[in-house]
Amino acid sequence: MSVEAAIVERWGSYKPLTDLVPAEKIWTGPLPPGDEPDSVKHPFPMPYVSIEPPADLEVTRTSKSILTSGVYQLRIHAVSLSGCRAIAGEVDKRFGNKDFSYSGGTVQDFRLVSRPSVIEDETKPYTWMVTGTYRVRTTESR
Repeated sequence: MSVEAAIVERWGSYKPLTDLVPAEKIWTGPLPPGDEPDSVKHPFPMPYVSIEPPADLEVTRTSKSILTSGVYQLRIHAVSLSGCRAIAGEVDKRFGNKDFSYSGGTVQDFRLVSRPSVIEDETKPYTWMVTGTYRVRTTESR
């Protein structure tokens, strides 16, 4: 199971998050391109979350396990800044500096590495996006 799938799995089992954004409204990977240059198509009605996996994933293989480390971006898309902040607060409660098991392995660390950036989404007036950048370390048994 990928880290993205583990995030979706853990998200889906936490009611305060699913009340704000159901796990079915989590997009994994780059958002589809929009009609305008440098724009994206929103795959779901707001609010939703997109997970951008790392471009480079560090992988170490041992005789018993596979260790990975990479930087993931969680982007929260909503019609209000307060909505984005409410979701971000619950993400921090559920994932921030946590370790957790998932099908196939363990997330050993889910650590915020940069302050969330906040922008008004120019591709759609009156929408907001908050991006959190996280270093995620995992261990999977071989």
